[in-house]
Amino acid sequence: MTSVSYTIEPIQGRAVIQKNFVKLPERAGNYCNRRVTLNERFSIIERGYYLKPAELPKSTMPAPHVSLLCTKSVSREEIMASTLAKIEKKQMEEQRRLAKSQEASPCVSPPRSIESVSP
Repeated sequence: MTSVSYTIEPIQGRAVIQKNFVKLPERAGNYCNRRVTLNERFSIIERGYYLKPAELPKSTMPAPHVSLLCTKSVSREEIMASTLAKIEKKQMEEQRRLAKSQEASPCVSPPRSIESVSP
């Protein structure tokens, strides 16, 4: 058996529906100290109200204590060095790919030098 006491609060913007169920907030005691089914909760919501717990019960289980340990001991310098190595590797691959694409394309004519013609 749960020992939660509720108050029935109006939902803003539902005043038209609430006119038909004015006495519903007075019946909050019917929902206290027992499990309230979903059907009952939705019935209250359809009437323009919601169940608000007056006081939540204290949890019987303590909150779990979680601690994270780093399995790799990597210094800041090692991280920076590996990042720079990755960037350099990526740049080298890009240059190789660009050079390969220029060699493979037969449609591209070699660059010509432009000679200046004097008048």
